[in-house]
Amino acid sequence: MYQGAYPPANSHVPADTTGVYPALAGYTPMDTGRRVAVALADVGILLLGYALAFVLVAVIGPRNVAATWATGLVYVALLIGQLWAMFAKSSRLSGVFMGAQYVDVVTGLPSGGKAFGKWLVTGLISAISLGIAPLIMYFVTIQEPLKRNWFDRTMGLMLVDTRTGRRPGDPLPVAPAPTPPPAVAAVQFPTPGGQAPGQAWAPQAPAGSYLPPVAPVASPTGAAATPPPGLPGLPGQSAVRPVTDAGGLITSTPRSAMAPTTPPVEKPAVFAPPVVVREMRSVDAARAAEAARAAEVDRTTLATDASLASAATPGAHLRMDDGSLIGLVPPTVIGRNPLAPGSHPDAVARVVDDRLASKTHLLVGRDEGGPWVIDLHSTNGVSVAKVPGAASARIEPGRKVHLPTGATVAFGERTMTAL
Repeated sequence: MYQGAYPPANSHVPADTTGVYPALAGYTPMDTGRRVAVALADVGILLLGYALAFVLVAVIGPRNVAATWATGLVYVALLIGQLWAMFAKSSRLSGVFMGAQYVDVVTGLPSGGKAFGKWLVTGLISAISLGIAPLIMYFVTIQEPLKRNWFDRTMGLMLVDTRTGRRPGDPLPVAPAPTPPPAVAAVQFPTPGGQAPGQAWAPQAPAGSYLPPVAPVASPTGAAATPPPGLPGLPGQSAVRPVTDAGGLITSTPRSAMAPTTPPVEKPAVFAPPVVVREMRSVDAARAAEAARAAEVDRTTLATDASLASAATPGAHLRMDDGSLIGLVPPTVIGRNPLAPGSHPDAVARVVDDRLASKTHLLVGRDEGGPWVIDLHSTNGVSVAKVPGAASARIEPGRKVHLPTGATVAFGERTMTAL
């Protein structure tokens, strides 16, 4: 199954035209120059083994049994070394010493079995084409940004440069936790009236006025704080009256004795004279114009058949089985919860309610060759019938297939038709 959905263009999750691979985060793909060096080194090791076998035969004797055994041991040692490098190190024998190692794109772990499978496929194609096809396919079919060739994409591998970045088998890099802001330190403000810090403050009596005395209040250190100078105190009285409860009703509050008892004097109401509009014709005209503009904005113009037909320009849309149109410029990515692929970051998402469809199922678009469709490695695949009424055939995942007029695309339980 296609692992995950394609990320936006600004995502740092590794991705290419075949899918998104979060497990490859932190790895450094092997560049083309290093690939050539590793391949040449592998050939050099093989030639070195052949040269050693030739020397043994020349020294011991071409028809000597010992020479035959020595040559066979050299070849067996080379084969055992290659198999050990593949299954134990997920690499070629030269890659063990040059920091080149294969990892599974899904799990991010070394995969000796897949590396051995790639070696078998390469050897089979090399035997059929006399060694020409693998040499071309190795470097011509490399795709950015993961630098994977056709053999890597077929086997689900990526060649990693272990000299830099994350090493195979290490855990995924974890984003640093946000640093909490520093605590706000307490600030000591100066107290009014020249009082010491920590001492309770009492109001000062203005000149010619009287305030009830304030009882001493204990400071945080336990010592009683005296009233500030200039505020006389009367024994037995407190500036704060207690709140008393009489049958559930509050009858006294702090400073209630100081509240004014004289009822407020109501001010006479002042009425402004009404504004008289002398000329009403200009007001009526403005209101009528505003109403006409509002009616024009709210009114929907009925489209003609010609304007509706222009929306379905040949080759610019696909028609869904429910009659809706899907635009091809820019491309459209379709699925239950689709995201634009890294190869087409401007693709428009189209959500379909179909349990047989993958989250990111397929991509449709248009180029100079006409409409096309790409299966984004979906679970249930994509089928295309290029001739109306013909049997549909499942297309290869990741491959662009052009659609002639009248072609039918089937995915999940839905179908589309090329206009």
